[in-house]
This record gives sequence, structure tokens and C-alpha cells, in this order.
Amino acid sequence: MLSVSALLIAACAGSSNLRTEILPHIGSIEGKFDLILYSALEDELQIKVAILDISGDEFTVKPFAAEFNYKTIRGLDLDEALVLAEDFLSKAAFYDEMELWKVFGPGGEVVAIEARPVYEPFVHGPLDITATNYYIQEQGIIRVIVRAISLKRMGLRDRP
Repeated sequence: MLSVSALLIAACAGSSNLRTEILPHIGSIEGKFDLILYSALEDELQIKVAILDISGDEFTVKPFAAEFNYKTIRGLDLDEALVLAEDFLSKAAFYDEMELWKVFGPGGEVVAIEARPVYEPFVHGPLDITATNYYIQEQGIIRVIVRAISLKRMGLRDRP
């Protein structure tokens, strides 16, 4: 039986990861967005990420996950997408605030905005427990893999 890591490596084989960068303020990103709301339970942690995929560009972001782990709301204005993203993320236990990241395409253009929860520091310490990887699967399709960073496997939690 293949492990999750082996499946992730096989899924990304032959492709390169796309760059992400913290987004301190929205600035001049305009247009319509398709909002992807992703939620899954992994290593006893509820992982939530919202992705604002820019509509009408040459790329479509699709989670590398079962369809029941996410839903997509199409054609939203930026403000509306951000409100829905924060509402979705804020329902996570110990939610503190929303953090935004730019996702760059292969030519350096912004193709999406990732919104992820920042948790209260007393829960996980200063660690970010969510890891995302974006890669081009085929022409026009960007896949995203979302996974939990296991504190138990890192030796930072000694729960059974």
C-alpha cells in the first residue's frame, strides 16, 4: 500500500512547484475570482484553506483531493470572496486571524491568492501547521496539495 507521501511524490513527478509569497496587503489585484473552500481532517487536525483563483486567466486551480473535501463558488468580486473565505476559516477551532499568500504562475504572474488560518499560539506554538504545494499538472491546470504538518511526527507532541 502506498503511503500518502509516496502518492504526493508520484503526483508531482515531472512538475515543478510554483512559488508562493506572503501578501501583506491586497493592493492592485482585481477581477473576478473562483473561491475554493478546502477542509479535511488529517493527523487529528482540521485543515482549512481558501483559495481565490483568478477567473479568466489561463490557469485553473484544482485541489489534489477528493471532491467531498472542497467546494467552489464561481464569479465573486474580491471583497465578497475575502469575506466568504474569512467566514469559512474562522470556524476552525482556535482561529485567530486570516493570512494571505500570493501564488505565482510559471511566468511570475499572480494566478491565485491563498487564505489560511493563523491559530492561537497556545495551541500549536508559533508553528504553521498547514502546508500547501502548487504545481502545474497539465496545460492550464494548477493542482494544489494541502496537508497537515504533523506535530506528533516532528516529536513536538507526545500524544498516542
